[in-house]
This record gives sequence, C-alpha cells and structure tokens, in this order.
Amino acid sequence: MKETLSPLQEGYGIGLEVGNLEYAGYNAHGFCLQSFWSAQPLAELEQAAHTYFDGLVQLNQLVAANWCRSCWISTLNLLGIAKYPTILSRDTEQEEEFISQMVSVNDSLGLSFFYLYKMMLCYLFEKIESIEKDVEEIKGYVLASPGLVTQPLFSFYDSLIALASLSKAKNKISEVKELRKGFGARRTARGLRSGGLAHLDPGARAGPVGRATSGRTGHLPRLLRGRGQLVRPGAGHPRAGR
Repeated sequence: MKETLSPLQEGYGIGLEVGNLEYAGYNAHGFCLQSFWSAQPLAELEQAAHTYFDGLVQLNQLVAANWCRSCWISTLNLLGIAKYPTILSRDTEQEEEFISQMVSVNDSLGLSFFYLYKMMLCYLFEKIESIEKDVEEIKGYVLASPGLVTQPLFSFYDSLIALASLSKAKNKISEVKELRKGFGARRTARGLRSGGLAHLDPGARAGPVGRATSGRTGHLPRLLRGRGQLVRPGAGHPRAGR
C-alpha cells in the first residue's frame, strides 16, 4: 500500500495539469485512503487530507472531497482533537445530514469509506453498540466496491466487533449469575435469623395458639397462661393436692 502513495500524488498533479479534475479527485482520495490504512503518521496525514479536501471543494469535486473529508475527520478523532471520537462530524445531527447527503446521490462508495472509518473508531473507543445494528447495511455498501482495500478491512473489523459483542454478552451473564447468587445467600441468611427455634428443632411443629409442641414430647417447658408459673412436663397442677 505504501508503494502506491507516490504514484497517487503524481496522478493528482497530472490531473490538474491536463484539466481532468475528476481524475485528480480520485487520486487525491486514493492517497488519503492508502495513507490511512498503511499507518502513515497521523499528524502528517491530517494536514494532507485537509489540504486535499479544501482543494477539491474549490475545484467543485464534491464527491471526492467528501471521501477525503471522512479520512480527515477520522484522523482528527484518532489524534484526540475531535470532541466526539466516534462521530465523523461536529455532532450527531451533522453526521446524519452528511450520511443523508451521500444516500441522496446514491454514493455507495462514499458510504463504504465512511462506515469503515466509523467501524474502526467504534471498536477502538469501545462503542460497538452504536455500530452493531448497521453492520449488515455496511456490508452491502462495501460489496459494491470490489477490488478495494475496504473489503478485507470490513471483514477484519466486522470480526473484531462480533468478538467484542460476544465477550460483552458473556460478562453480562456472569454479572447476572453473581447477582442471583448473592441474592440467594442473603435470603437464606434472613431465613436463618427469623426462623427462631423452628430452625433449631427440625421436629418442632405449630401447635394451638399460644403454645408450641415438639416432635419429642417433654422437650420444652410450657408456660401456664395467665398465671406466670412454669409448669414442667409430668408435674401436676400447682394447686393440686392442696
């Protein structure tokens, strides 16, 4: 990819010299695209992409200018200059307008470039939930650009996003299991604290109101209701024989 950079720069200059502005635009964007994905220094690429963007706007080559713009904004995001690292515009509203503009002119190639940068940014900045739902649509745009570097790059980031999504889902399942486990332990502890003697004596069962009976007769003393005297099993009435 790096070997294509010099010929692309030369092609841009030749296009300007002979007056083939569309050809110049394709070469300008080709340089931005190949430079970005061949890991050229971001600071240098940001300046070059900005320059090409401004130049193509002046030449009224707006389609190629928009392609260069996507590369330029992505470079700003990676440099930490942009306010929103996964948005390829000033804000979400402007990004939606930019997408609508490309859709209105059926610029599937521009959309494939745009969304590929966005996939990369969403993955790097761990915002995959904002791009997951669009992957199938993006695939359609990318398949419309055969022979370009975008196809293998899409497959690469599509796989990374899928793996990150799976890992995130597994983490959520683990968290739910831990919460359920903790809830069960707390409920058991509350039951032990509130169960009283029934937990200590498994044979105990509910008797008539005001007293408890045991599975083992004579296990517990009974309190004579209304007199406050302790009556032990086998003993007669306190007043018996008197």
